[in-house]
Amino acid sequence: MEVIIAGAGLAGMYAAWLLERAGHDVQVLEASHRVGGRTWSHKLSNGEVVERGGEYIGPDQHLIRRVCAELELPLIPHGIVFNRRWMAEGTRYSTEQLAEAEQQLHGTIDGFTERGRHNASLLDAARETWGNDAYVEHPVWIRIATSLANDPGKVSARGYLTRERGRRSVYLEHGARVLSGNQAITLEIEKRLSKPVLLGHRVTSVQQDAGKVTLETSNGTSFVADFAVIAIPLLPLREVVKDVELPEIMRGAIDARVMGAAAKISAATEGSGPPMGVQYPGALWWTWNSLASDDDCGREAVTAFAGGQRTVEELALEDGGMGWKTKISSYRTDLTISDEIIVTDWTQDPLIGGGYSAPGVAWKPEFATAFEEAAGRIAIAGEHTSESSMNGSLRSGERAANALLRHG
Repeated sequence: MEVIIAGAGLAGMYAAWLLERAGHDVQVLEASHRVGGRTWSHKLSNGEVVERGGEYIGPDQHLIRRVCAELELPLIPHGIVFNRRWMAEGTRYSTEQLAEAEQQLHGTIDGFTERGRHNASLLDAARETWGNDAYVEHPVWIRIATSLANDPGKVSARGYLTRERGRRSVYLEHGARVLSGNQAITLEIEKRLSKPVLLGHRVTSVQQDAGKVTLETSNGTSFVADFAVIAIPLLPLREVVKDVELPEIMRGAIDARVMGAAAKISAATEGSGPPMGVQYPGALWWTWNSLASDDDCGREAVTAFAGGQRTVEELALEDGGMGWKTKISSYRTDLTISDEIIVTDWTQDPLIGGGYSAPGVAWKPEFATAFEEAAGRIAIAGEHTSESSMNGSLRSGERAANALLRHG
């Protein structure tokens, strides 16, 4: 069968690879001028590779680790703790304190469900757990809200808890990164495809009839195939499929997602300090300098991540990130930060429009399986159809490929 795939991020590229390996004719279309989507690696002048997008590969994220092994891409530990990052004043939670705080929050959400408060937000849960005023200073909430990269008042408490309980049964730390950059996953997959990815082909509409699927692109080119995988970000997805007849559960799942805002900055450092992740005081952003790949010290680069629209706006990135760099230097006094910086504000990318998504307050448990089957001849993939991570993106691509293989 012939398959057209819209989107050359992790989901689309992995689906393409699986379908081609199964003997099918695959063509990938990509709106931008590179593959990778929200995995985007950048090499600094000192040779350090930093991530402008997806960063952490969890120890229990087995699919992405298996794919990296198959592609022969070495994984390097970050050498810092993520969930128990240091606070600026030099304290951090123990594993026991973290577990207790998370259990408190989860218990509150379970209580909401028992009382029928199915549309309660994550913000509602935080306020009830730790107090209307005190929650904003709770270390666990600060970490959650930063990484959420979304308005917690719009995020489903039930949806959040479902994701958390589906991740692991024991506490694990020490995430990893691809030595040559996380974008190498899609770059290596591209090398293995028979046809080159067609860059600069933004899909504007999709139709299915008469046993075929037609995708129209912004440059006026039409592509016709037996099946299609739509693996583009949430906001353009809504526009592309607005006139497509979708199952009610699938349409509901798309409508119930909310897109977040995120920005990152990386800078070369002069020399290195011990690897450490530290939250900035009074704001929803943090910095880390990861473990060097060839030593037991930190590498010569530092990265910061800011989560949420308000946080990104307060950083005033119109100055090219110099103000943000100054803030980092003021509290990461263990590092000497150079003026070589690279800033990425995902809210300003017109092809994406945000960082990554979360389940909105209209989320329902049945949405978790909304994309298991194709909608006619169209399968939908992407982080917004799975867990909001690189591993989740790959999993969604695998799911989409399998859905089409059951047809073909």
